[in-house]
Amino acid sequence: MQLTKETASLIEAWIEFQRSNNPELQWTVMAFDDLTNNNPQTAWLALETTYEQIKNEPDIVGMLAAGPLEDLLSQNGEKVFGKLKYYIESNPEFKECLKGVWQNLMSDDFYARVKLLME
Repeated sequence: MQLTKETASLIEAWIEFQRSNNPELQWTVMAFDDLTNNNPQTAWLALETTYEQIKNEPDIVGMLAAGPLEDLLSQNGEKVFGKLKYYIESNPEFKECLKGVWQNLMSDDFYARVKLLME
């Protein structure tokens, strides 16, 4: 699965918003939220792609965790859990990002599974 140009542009703009806090890019927060709610497979790919671009920027990694990643896991976590598990196995440093996710709307059982991936 490849990202569309639209999703790639969203990632670029979201990263720029996190770096600059430019109010003209505030729309990226809602656009990413829409993606996590309505298209979890594309949202997961977008999260992976975003992380790869920002993994050396801890503040932005924290925003990714507390925002799009937490939203995706809260709304559609079961649909992407296998991808999350596989990604962490291949990229153990992603555990640090995952540690920034709070339970939010996740069930206790699902959040317990997520927490196991943080270890």
